[in-house]
Amino acid sequence: MSEEQEFRVQRRFIKSPDTKSRDEAIAKINAEIKQKDAELAQIKSQLANAVTDPKVSNERKALLDELKELRKTQGDLKGRRTVISTRIREIDSGLKRKISEVQAVTSKYNFKSAADVDSRIESHEDEIATGHLSLVEERRLVKEISNLRKVRKDFSSLSAQQESIDADKAKIAELKKELSTINSREISEKFESVQKKLDELSVSNKSVNEKRDALYKKRNALHADKDTLYASLKKTRDDFDKQFKAFKKALADERQRVANEEAKFKTERAKSERKAKLDKELAEASRPAFTYEIDTIHALLTYFDPTYVKPEEEFGFNSTNGAKKATPAVDAHTQDYVVIKKENDVFLAGTKTGKKHKKSSQKKFTLEPDVISQLGDLDLGLPTSKDDVPKIIEDLKTKLDKYSSAQKETTEKNIEAAKAKIAQWEAKWAEEDAAEAAKAEADKENVPEEENVSKTEE
Repeated sequence: MSEEQEFRVQRRFIKSPDTKSRDEAIAKINAEIKQKDAELAQIKSQLANAVTDPKVSNERKALLDELKELRKTQGDLKGRRTVISTRIREIDSGLKRKISEVQAVTSKYNFKSAADVDSRIESHEDEIATGHLSLVEERRLVKEISNLRKVRKDFSSLSAQQESIDADKAKIAELKKELSTINSREISEKFESVQKKLDELSVSNKSVNEKRDALYKKRNALHADKDTLYASLKKTRDDFDKQFKAFKKALADERQRVANEEAKFKTERAKSERKAKLDKELAEASRPAFTYEIDTIHALLTYFDPTYVKPEEEFGFNSTNGAKKATPAVDAHTQDYVVIKKENDVFLAGTKTGKKHKKSSQKKFTLEPDVISQLGDLDLGLPTSKDDVPKIIEDLKTKLDKYSSAQKETTEKNIEAAKAKIAQWEAKWAEEDAAEAAKAEADKENVPEEENVSKTEE
C-alpha cells in the first residue's frame, strides 16, 4: 500500500436530520386533514338535505326579484331628481349673477327702467315746448335731456339682460314643478311591503335557516382547522429543510476541511520528495568523477606491485588511505543540498605469498577473474606473463594520470549539468503547481452536487 493510500484525514461524523420523525409528524398531520375532509363531506351532505320548501323558495325568489326592480326604479328616480336639482342650482347661480349686473347699472341712477327715463325726457320736452322758460332754464333742460338720452342707452342694453333673467325664472319654476312630480313615496311603500313579506317568509323558514347557519358555522370552523393543519405541515417541512440545508453545509465544510488537510499533506510530501530528488541528483553529481576508475587503478597497481603506495588526494575528495577530506565548493543555489560521500571499496587484495604460490608462479602466470574484468573495464590488454607486468603497471599509471587530471573539471561539469537539470525540474514543478492551483480554483466555482445525500420528498 502506497503512502498516499495509507494517509487519510479522519472525517468527523455529522448526524443527518431525523427523517423518520419528520415522516411520522407529516403522516399524523395528513391523517388529521383526512379526518377533517370526511367531516366536511358529511356537512356538505347535510346542507344538501337542509333545503327550503320549493314553493317558499319560488315565492322568495319572486319577491327578491321585485325588490331588485324597486331598487333599480328608486335609483333611476333618485338620479333624475339629482339631475333636475343640479340644473336648478346652475340656473339660479346664473340668475343671481345677471341680477347683480343689472343692479350695478341701475344703482348709478334714480331710474329703475328705460320707461322711467323716457318719461322724464318727455316731461322736459313738454316744458320747453310751452315757451315760458327762460333761456338759461331752457339750456339747462336741453343739457339734462341730452344726459338722459345717454342714460337711456345704458338702460337699452339692460333690456336683453332683463329678458334673460325672466326666462331663467320661468325655467326654474318649470324644473321645480317637474321635480315635484318625481315622487318615490309610492316606490318606497311598495318596497316596504315586499320587504315585509320576505321577513314573514324568513320567520316561517327560521328552523331551516338556523340549521343551515349552524352547518355553515361548523363548516367554516373545519376549514379554519384545515388551514392550521396545513400551516403546521408546512412548518414541519420547512424546519426539516432548514436542518437538511445545515446538514449539507456541514458535510460540505467537513469535506472541504478534509480536502484542505489532505492537499496540505500532499503538498508537503511533494516538497519533501522533490527536495530528496534534488539532493540526490546534486549529491551524485558532486561525487568526484572517475572515482570507480581511479580506485580500480589503485587496486590493480597494488595487485601488480605490492610495494605501491597510494598517494594523497590533491583534488580534495575522499581517499581510501584516510587522507584529508574536503567538500567541493557549492554556490547559493546548492547550499541546501548535502553531498553524500561514498567510501572507496577495495576491489583487490594483495598478491598471494607462500610456497604454493611460488611454485605456481614459476610454472604458469595466472590472473584472478576480478582482475581480468577490471582490466577490461579500463580498456587495457591482459598480461600473459610476468614480463608484461611492468608494461601494464605503466599503462595503469598513464590511465591514472589521465583520470586524475580530468577529475576536477569533469566533476564541476557534472555539478553544472545537475544544476541545469534541477532548474528544469523546478520550472516544470512551478508550472504544475500553477495548473493545480487554477484547477482547485475552478473546482471551487463549480461545486458538484452533494454525493450520497438525499432528501425524502412527500
